[in-house]
Amino acid sequence: YSFIRYTTNRFELVQNNPRYDALFAKFDNLIGTGDNQIKIVHLGGSHIQADVYTHRIRQELQSFYPGVLGSRGFFFPYSIAHTNSPSNLWITYSGEWKACKNTQALPAYTLGLSGITSVLTSPAGSLTIVARYDSLRHYDFNRIKIFCNAAESGIVPEIYPGSLQVTMHKTGEFVQYDLTGYADTLSIR
Repeated sequence: YSFIRYTTNRFELVQNNPRYDALFAKFDNLIGTGDNQIKIVHLGGSHIQADVYTHRIRQELQSFYPGVLGSRGFFFPYSIAHTNSPSNLWITYSGEWKACKNTQALPAYTLGLSGITSVLTSPAGSLTIVARYDSLRHYDFNRIKIFCNAAESGIVPEIYPGSLQVTMHKTGEFVQYDLTGYADTLSIR
């Protein structure tokens, strides 16, 4: 086929690829000294949204060496948009919300990182997030970033219980809360 570039479409074995060598060196450093971070972004459709394959990959990466900890990572409160959610998160909400999805021809709002945006249309609302256990990990957390338009609206989400909050950082893209301890449940109002 004329459109296929056969010379560049090939599998490279790990030992022949310097990028893999650099990645494995990062893993070695992380395991040996704990002095490294490895961030993996997994892009896709509904199978990523429901955390099916990504969850399994996360479990495998966190189980190959005892003591290796990794974060749960980015998620969206999909129940607000009435669509499928990861089984290791339980999210409830109150208030009236309007959701826009990347599957709509003309979404009413600018879409967010997940391809979905939710807008609170009632005077008040809340989200409660419970990180559920799975067979290998308890996904508790001590930091949470809420991607929102707090800089534009002037409204900053509050987290509860408030006794957990140490510091808050606000940018144009997100509000970050650093917590005094680890939690597996958090409410945002």
